Amino acid sequence: MKIKVETWTLNDLVNAQGKINPKPQYQRTSVWQPPKKKLLIDSILRGYDIPKFYLRKTPNDLIFNYEVTDGQQRMRAIWEFIEGKFTLDEATFDNINTKNLSYNKLSKNNILKHTQFLNYPITVAIITEASQEEIRTLFAR
Repeated sequence: MKIKVETWTLNDLVNAQGKINPKPQYQRTSVWQPPKKKLLIDSILRGYDIPKFYLRKTPNDLIFNYEVTDGQQRMRAIWEFIEGKFTLDEATFDNINTKNLSYNKLSKNNILKHTQFLNYPITVAIITEASQEEIRTLFAR
């Protein structure tokens, strides 16, 4: 198994959405409740560090280039926020009131914060040449 660590932005993650299989066989279903999703987005907006994502390269897959090995819940939360599936609760930072803040409102009302959000760096570990057993072992840790 080989692992190459890369730095992506949230914009890169959004653009790759159709190329990433978020639910390979070994992944659990989406279990994060809205408060946890909101907390993740709040952390990103505040510039806090979040854990890295693990993606397995799938060269033989005709649909997807990658599958999520670790980070599925976080990835889904980011995609869902951008798709407008939830808004944030009330908090204030950087002179922004986040009560009912949606991605749409962020993009229209605060261009600087919107740009910072899309340019937020994430660490992505790309796994290649790994057997299903190695992936299961990595995910189980």
